[in-house]
Amino acid sequence: MSKPMHNDKDLKVEIFLEIKFLPLIFVSEKFIKHKDMTERQPDVNPTLRYELREVAEALSVRKATILSWTRRGLMTSEIRPFNGRKVWTGKEIIRVWRLYA
Repeated sequence: MSKPMHNDKDLKVEIFLEIKFLPLIFVSEKFIKHKDMTERQPDVNPTLRYELREVAEALSVRKATILSWTRRGLMTSEIRPFNGRKVWTGKEIIRVWRLYA
């Protein structure tokens, strides 16, 4: 009787990789071709921090889209210590616009 090529641990890792990482490639492809993002560079100061509504308005996308991109690691945000809300830097807004507009 021959030994199986993979043990259970290898199989679990393989399945994990398929589930965890392949959708990110698809999400990235979808993100790159976002049709609603503004064609003009957002009018933001790179050194300031912006709230969700302001980021969505600057990029001409929905607030849910910004949150989705942040959750998937396509955008980075910070948490304000005094109120626990997410904020994005102007530099990050411009970076995302340059890469994906």
